[in-house]
This record gives sequence, C-alpha cells and structure tokens, in this order.
Amino acid sequence: EADVVLASGLKMESYLDRLVAKIGPTAKAVFVGDDLPSVLALAGGEKDPHWWHSINNVVGATELVCQELMRLRPASRSDFAGRGYAYSMRLRALQEWVAGEMATLPPARRHLVTSHDAFGYLARDYVFTVYAIAGLSSDGEPDARQLARLIDLLRRERVRAVFAESSVNSKLVANLVAETGVRLGGTLYADGLGTADSDGATYEAMVRHNVRTIVEALR
Repeated sequence: EADVVLASGLKMESYLDRLVAKIGPTAKAVFVGDDLPSVLALAGGEKDPHWWHSINNVVGATELVCQELMRLRPASRSDFAGRGYAYSMRLRALQEWVAGEMATLPPARRHLVTSHDAFGYLARDYVFTVYAIAGLSSDGEPDARQLARLIDLLRRERVRAVFAESSVNSKLVANLVAETGVRLGGTLYADGLGTADSDGATYEAMVRHNVRTIVEALR
C-alpha cells in the first residue's frame, strides 16, 4: 500500500523486481542508484552497487529522493526542498572533513584490504588500491589460489593493516591476519549502517567511522 518504495538499485535488492511485478501497475519503485550519473562500471558490463561510498553520489541521491517526494506531495514542495538543501549542505561539510582526513595519509599507504569488494567508490574518490578477499558480493568465497596471491601481495607491498566488515563473517580476515602477521585495522561498515546504538547509525556517522578507522590504521 506504499505510495513509493525507495531502493538502492543497481541490482542490490534482487527481490524487488518480482515483488513489484506481483503488485501491478499501481506500485511505484524508485531504484535510486540506477539514475545516478557517477556509477562505476565493472568488467563484463556489471555496475558496482555500493554507490553510497561516494558522498557525491549521496548528494545526487538526495536530489532524486526530494524530487520524487515533491511529485507525490506537491503541497509540501517547499518543505522537501528546504530539508533536501540543508542535508546536501551537511553532506558537503562531511566531504570537506573526509578530504582533510585523507590528506594526512601518504599515497604509498593507500592500500585497502577488506572482506569483499565494497569500497570501489571510496577508492576512486581518494585514490586507494583495493584488495578484496572475496568478490563484489559479501556471499563470495575466495579459492585457495586467490588467497595465496593476496598473501604474497600483502607481504610484498608491506600493507599495514587489513579490515573486517560489520556484515561479513570475519573468519577469512582472521585467517589472513594469522597467515601474514598484518594487523587488524578495525571493522568497517560496507553494506549498510550500524544499529541505532552503534557508531555507524546514520550515514554521516558511518562515513566518519570508516574514514577514521582507515586513516588511523594505515597512517
């Protein structure tokens, strides 16, 4: 019965197409990521669905959501526009803070080793090299050869830390730490926010936690 369903898009919510098809033509689903201009293309034509790790994309998403809400409730257009603008300004302030933090990290130390390949947008915006234990999906599992190559790379590049993720089993990261002696840099929020009482409960809090964790571990 919802007037609109907002989705991350880019095939992140694989179940939604089937759900919308069952509801029929009255259903309105907005796949926000599908309409963003700055989406990472991957090998084979696939697109990286983790678009929120670029603040520019979240500014764009804010505008898209505001436009949709104004379409649904034209009488409240000025309220939505004002709140959308205020939130965009908060995002721009957050972006300045992130840039300042990242500037303290030498380029040679910008190696990001994570459980799965979720930080491509952050890597693009701040010139990191990402080494993921698993693939684009958090459900992926590396084979023995892939893991051996990653172990060799960590030793060769003298990577300072590896990072676990809040939504992924940390066993693979623990094995990597034990095998290489590289320290655990902390836990990142990759595929979503934290709980209400966590340090990643809002988008802004999630970004600040991730950036602080990365910079402090690698610097």
